[in-house]
Amino acid sequence: MQRLARKGKVIEINYQSGQIKVLFDNKQQSNLIYMLDFEYNMPKLNDLVAVIMFDEFFGICLGSFFNQTNGPTVAGNIWRKELGSGDFIEYDKNQKILKIKAQSVQIEGNVEIQGNLTVNGTITADLINGGA
Repeated sequence: MQRLARKGKVIEINYQSGQIKVLFDNKQQSNLIYMLDFEYNMPKLNDLVAVIMFDEFFGICLGSFFNQTNGPTVAGNIWRKELGSGDFIEYDKNQKILKIKAQSVQIEGNVEIQGNLTVNGTITADLINGGA
């Protein structure tokens, strides 16, 4: 195996160690190789990924990439992080709007709102205005 950037299909995932095994176009399989560590976002089985192999045994997976079967879900001047199951965090750079879509959002710590608050739904509170 030459030292080079390669693409391959994910055939095994070790979630605990942050490693994957890849099947390359020439039918060679990698050993378990590590994902980059700037975030924990393991690819799915059968995802196409970009890999840099330093030698026959050691490589690093750079992550998955857009292709004919895995295209972007949005277009435009938008930053978006897909979280799975249709959930996401999205920032529209033109409108300056941050959108979070999830079944539930939990915030730990103090929250300060400078501006208006619009609620479409029910508000449940244990304590309001410092009273019981």
